[in-house]
Amino acid sequence: MNKNNFVETSYNKPFIIQRADPYIYKHIDGSYYFTASVPEYDRIVLRHSDTMIGLKDAEEVTIWRKHESGIMSVHIIWIINGLFIMQQGTLMIYGL
Repeated sequence: MNKNNFVETSYNKPFIIQRADPYIYKHIDGSYYFTASVPEYDRIVLRHSDTMIGLKDAEEVTIWRKHESGIMSVHIIWIINGLFIMQQGTLMIYGL
Protein backbone atom coordinates (compact mmCIF):
# COMPACT_ATOMS: atom_id res chain seq x y z
CA MET A 1 0.00 0.00 0.00
CA ASN A 2 1.20 3.51 -0.74
CA LYS A 3 -0.29 6.99 -0.99
CA ASN A 4 -1.36 6.36 -4.59
CA ASN A 5 -3.49 3.27 -3.89
CA PHE A 6 -4.71 3.98 -0.37
CA VAL A 7 -8.45 3.87 0.21
CA GLU A 8 -9.80 5.07 3.55
CA THR A 9 -12.43 2.78 5.04
CA SER A 10 -14.04 2.49 8.45
CA TYR A 11 -11.58 -0.35 9.16
CA ASN A 12 -8.34 1.55 8.64
CA LYS A 13 -9.36 4.92 10.07
CA PRO A 14 -8.27 5.40 13.70
CA PHE A 15 -11.12 6.19 16.07
CA ILE A 16 -8.82 7.40 18.85
CA ILE A 17 -6.29 9.84 17.42
CA GLN A 18 -2.93 11.09 18.67
CA ARG A 19 -2.20 7.98 20.73
CA ALA A 20 0.74 5.65 20.14
CA ASP A 21 1.06 1.94 20.90
CA PRO A 22 -2.71 1.46 21.39
CA TYR A 23 -3.96 -1.66 23.13
CA ILE A 24 -7.58 -2.65 23.79
CA TYR A 25 -8.50 -5.25 26.37
CA LYS A 26 -11.96 -6.79 26.76
CA HIS A 27 -12.54 -7.59 30.42
CA ILE A 28 -14.50 -10.68 31.53
CA ASP A 29 -17.39 -8.39 32.52
CA GLY A 30 -17.70 -7.30 28.86
CA SER A 31 -16.29 -3.78 29.32
CA TYR A 32 -13.30 -2.44 27.40
CA TYR A 33 -10.03 -0.86 28.50
CA PHE A 34 -7.75 1.16 26.22
CA THR A 35 -4.13 1.98 27.02
CA ALA A 36 -1.70 4.03 24.95
CA SER A 37 1.28 6.33 25.04
CA VAL A 38 0.80 10.00 24.24
CA PRO A 39 2.79 11.65 21.41
CA GLU A 40 5.19 13.28 23.88
CA TYR A 41 6.04 9.74 25.15
CA ASP A 42 6.08 11.00 28.74
CA ARG A 43 3.01 9.18 30.09
CA ILE A 44 0.64 6.26 29.64
CA VAL A 45 -3.12 6.80 29.59
CA LEU A 46 -6.14 4.58 30.22
CA ARG A 47 -9.75 4.77 29.04
CA HIS A 48 -12.67 2.54 30.08
CA SER A 49 -16.06 2.00 28.42
CA ASP A 50 -18.92 -0.48 28.27
CA THR A 51 -18.50 -0.59 24.47
CA MET A 52 -15.46 -0.53 22.20
CA ILE A 53 -16.71 2.47 20.21
CA GLY A 54 -17.39 4.24 23.53
CA LEU A 55 -13.63 4.32 24.13
CA LYS A 56 -13.42 7.16 21.59
CA ASP A 57 -15.13 9.63 23.94
CA ALA A 58 -14.31 7.97 27.28
CA GLU A 59 -12.55 10.00 29.95
CA GLU A 60 -8.80 9.58 29.77
CA VAL A 61 -6.77 9.05 32.95
CA THR A 62 -2.97 9.21 33.21
CA ILE A 63 -1.85 5.99 34.89
CA TRP A 64 1.92 6.48 34.64
CA ARG A 65 4.07 9.54 34.13
CA LYS A 66 7.75 9.84 33.31
CA HIS A 67 9.72 10.74 36.43
CA GLU A 68 11.21 14.22 36.82
CA SER A 69 14.66 12.85 37.68
CA GLY A 70 16.49 9.57 38.05
CA ILE A 71 16.76 6.55 35.81
CA MET A 72 13.05 6.57 34.94
CA SER A 73 13.30 10.12 33.55
CA VAL A 74 15.74 9.53 30.69
CA HIS A 75 13.85 7.10 28.45
CA ILE A 76 10.97 7.45 26.01
CA ILE A 77 7.84 5.87 27.50
CA TRP A 78 5.59 3.53 25.58
CA ILE A 79 3.33 0.62 26.33
CA ILE A 80 3.27 -2.13 23.73
CA ASN A 81 0.45 -4.05 25.39
CA GLY A 82 -0.59 -4.77 28.89
CA LEU A 83 -1.50 -7.64 31.12
CA PHE A 84 -4.72 -6.69 32.88
CA ILE A 85 -5.51 -8.37 36.19
CA MET A 86 -8.50 -7.57 38.40
CA GLN A 87 -7.61 -8.45 41.97
CA GLN A 88 -9.95 -7.69 44.87
CA GLY A 89 -11.64 -4.91 42.91
CA THR A 90 -8.38 -3.26 41.83
CA LEU A 91 -7.27 -3.21 38.19
CA MET A 92 -3.57 -3.93 37.87
CA ILE A 93 -1.81 -3.29 34.55
CA TYR A 94 1.60 -4.71 33.77
CA GLY A 95 3.33 -3.36 30.65
CA LEU A 96 4.77 -5.99 28.38
